[in-house]
Amino acid sequence: MTGTDNAPAEQSETPAEQTAPETPTAPDPDAGAKKALETERQARREADKAAKALKAELDALKAAQMTDTEKAIAEAKAATRAEVLAEFGSSLVDAEFKAASAGLTLDLDALLDNLDRAKFLTEDGKPDKARIGEFVSKLAPAKRSTATDTGQGARKDGTGPAQITDRAVLQTMTPEQIDLAHREGRLKSLMGG
Repeated sequence: MTGTDNAPAEQSETPAEQTAPETPTAPDPDAGAKKALETERQARREADKAAKALKAELDALKAAQMTDTEKAIAEAKAATRAEVLAEFGSSLVDAEFKAASAGLTLDLDALLDNLDRAKFLTEDGKPDKARIGEFVSKLAPAKRSTATDTGQGARKDGTGPAQITDRAVLQTMTPEQIDLAHREGRLKSLMGG
């Protein structure tokens, strides 16, 4: 008798469980996590802004209390730092341009000869990868190098662009390169169609 009592209870729970996931208005299970992540990112941005403002205030207070000699030393340090950042930042910008223009039909040497590298550095002297990627995309948007196609790479019909079939390759690409590959149709096999 107890065995029959359990059987109907199990059957009544099963249809209810099956209909719950099929409802079209089911909330996103990751919505809470996404909201928490965005809240955390916003808090981080605000904390970074506050830290920069406090550092600037502290630097201003220190400068106000410095002697003339200390001010001269601080100015010399700042000038030296700016010079070093500009020198090494230029080399880093060159390297980023080379990486961003790999495989494109672009005369990189001519471009770098006439390039104002300071425009592609962030405030802390590092290359601005996003800005470099945008600039290179504007110069050579869809033109790829004219290297001989050896027929290697996954192609469904034999005529399309070489497909990227390994997710590890995506890990080595910048967001701009991934977007370009998507626009060129080279991610179709990874995306299932």
